[in-house]
Amino acid sequence: MAGIRKRTVHCGKYGQHADMITASYYPHTEKRKHSRRRKYQESTPQQKNLNNKKAKRYLEALINTNFGEGDICAHPTYRDEEMPASIEEAQERAKNYMRRINRARKKLGLPNAKYIIITEMSKTGRIHHHIVMDGLMDRDVVEEKWQQGYCNADRLRPDPKTGLASLSGYVSKAPKSSRKGKKEEQPEEERPKGGKRWISSQNLTKPWVSINDDPRQMSQKKFTALQELPEDSEMTRQIIEKDNPGYTVIEIEKEYNQEYGKWYIFAKMRARLSTGKSQGKSG
Repeated sequence: MAGIRKRTVHCGKYGQHADMITASYYPHTEKRKHSRRRKYQESTPQQKNLNNKKAKRYLEALINTNFGEGDICAHPTYRDEEMPASIEEAQERAKNYMRRINRARKKLGLPNAKYIIITEMSKTGRIHHHIVMDGLMDRDVVEEKWQQGYCNADRLRPDPKTGLASLSGYVSKAPKSSRKGKKEEQPEEERPKGGKRWISSQNLTKPWVSINDDPRQMSQKKFTALQELPEDSEMTRQIIEKDNPGYTVIEIEKEYNQEYGKWYIFAKMRARLSTGKSQGKSG
């Protein structure tokens, strides 16, 4: 039986109400009985190159699940004489940096840091990092422990309406090129060698996923309307928010997959009433 599948990623502890969610809607042909609603923990995409949309969205969800107000985003760069020869070498240096951070934390009686390291190579070949970590360490110490160039560390201040959407979008943004004034993903041959990749600590909370194939959740009629309406229209927002009670839309994307001949609707949302101290932080 053909219908519309709703795949929701919950940025919080498994089974619990999350401050931030994303919902994807797409046509689906049901092959098994009794599979209208399912829940499972999200698995990490094997592809770490952020030109991959699935990996990019997973990274955004991982940031929103584990970090919030008062945590730290550090931006280490390299002196010319310290510049790594490759993305892989840079990632190893960044992991060594986090080991130094953890040794300093241990002396203070703190647990190992929760962190995500995003490593990026520019078109000119310069490598730098964005590192999101928990906020238990003094940020001056975070900066001092880098020692290979300049490092600026800022405390996270989630936006009251969008949370960490701007940060997660910024650090996960895939390289772009401009053609005739329009932004498009770079063809493979034009992308900088190595691109942008990420690694994380093992102590992070994974986002969890629920699947709903119930036709009462999203009818074919409503899905067709979403295909035809502009992404930023009031009607589009109302349809999505009615289907996700208690959540406010932050962003909606529509895309048509030529290979499968299907429309996909993707929405980022935040809870109207935050139950925790900060957005996305799971403790």
